[in-house]
Amino acid sequence: MLPISKMVRFFETVDEEWTSPVADTIAKCWDGHTGLVRCIRASANYVFHVQGEETSAILRFNHTDERKLKFIEAEIDVLRCLLDRGYPVNQPIPSRANRWVETVETELGSFHAVMFTKLPGDHIELGEMTEAQLLRWGKALGELHCAAQGCPLDGRPSLIECLSGVRSNLGDTTPQLLGRLDKLLRQMETLPPAEGTCGLIHYDFELDNLCWCGGRPAALDFDDCCTGKFVADIAYALRDLSDDRLGTPQPDDPRFDSFMKGYRTARSLPDSELELLPFFSRIHHMLSYVRLTTSLDGAPPDGEPEWASSLRRRLAAKRDELYTLLST
Repeated sequence: MLPISKMVRFFETVDEEWTSPVADTIAKCWDGHTGLVRCIRASANYVFHVQGEETSAILRFNHTDERKLKFIEAEIDVLRCLLDRGYPVNQPIPSRANRWVETVETELGSFHAVMFTKLPGDHIELGEMTEAQLLRWGKALGELHCAAQGCPLDGRPSLIECLSGVRSNLGDTTPQLLGRLDKLLRQMETLPPAEGTCGLIHYDFELDNLCWCGGRPAALDFDDCCTGKFVADIAYALRDLSDDRLGTPQPDDPRFDSFMKGYRTARSLPDSELELLPFFSRIHHMLSYVRLTTSLDGAPPDGEPEWASSLRRRLAAKRDELYTLLST
């Protein structure tokens, strides 16, 4: 999640038509995409729809101090590898200078930016899914785990590196959570190895990041992809299946059963791996807590817009809920 203070500064440049001179400046780095550039959302990234003369695309950018260039370049390498292997993902578009990632100076500072083709199709809500779609969703994740084998992953972090990296964000004011984090790290380091259970994980394979066309989902938003246990991808993708506060998918849920049947048509996974679902749910809670804390970035300033104050209240409530979960 982007820091709210930076979001406020950015949205001061966005007009009633959801256009921004900052986004216009960045989009001009790409040929044929200098038409209407309109904001879609701002969460982990600033995301704009770009209408070209004949096609439309998606522009995504972040401040240079929020994402490392090498991580973004490695993400693009993964996408290109998956496309070469026939896996449906959003295709990166090279800039005028024939670069996959552009670093652009603007009135709000420096941004790393990428542009992708806009995937065709629609999003499906969890409550609307048929059993056939649940099977296909699971199969799509299993196919991804298979297709990514052998793709260049050197520039992407491991899940344990992601978890280790948040330690400094906790500071010294939460010794209880520091202890929980250290315990999670020790447990992850001692997980028994199992052949065929680790590799590239999308780590946000939820329905919002899938576009369905012709009965098959295509995946987008690989900016959190990393290497780790495949079951971590399953835990995160299916967290909304849980009816409890822990957000752990339950194996006795028929929707979970359908998803896993689909997954296993593409890739095998032993039942012993599914016993790790609660553990990886807790890891997700820890990472989410730190991200929310970073987004809240201290006390609200005087004169903060109401939309930002409302967002701050919602994120603070979620952060406090996660703190309670992690402390028990």
